[in-house]
Amino acid sequence: MYLQNGPFQPKNHQFPQSNFYSDLRRFNAEWFREYDWLEYSVTKDAAFCLYCYLFQDESINQGGGNVFSTIGFTSWNKKCNLDEHIGKPNSVHSQSR
Repeated sequence: MYLQNGPFQPKNHQFPQSNFYSDLRRFNAEWFREYDWLEYSVTKDAAFCLYCYLFQDESINQGGGNVFSTIGFTSWNKKCNLDEHIGKPNSVHSQSR
């Protein structure tokens, strides 16, 4: 059922700002269009990978480790980490899709 509903993507949510050094950053809802696997937890103010959350084996280390499956991604100033998470065709993320 969870997989049928797809990732939780509250596009109209007012994402809170966080301090990153001297800059204020927040989750960018535009990322939902670029990364269809990305979901956002309002309560944790963190992003997760739907596929890795559901299917990642705990013994496997994927780009970002368990940040995208259990801890939650909050480095809003490092969008490049989203691309690194996807990895190569044989990555956990790619195989889970």
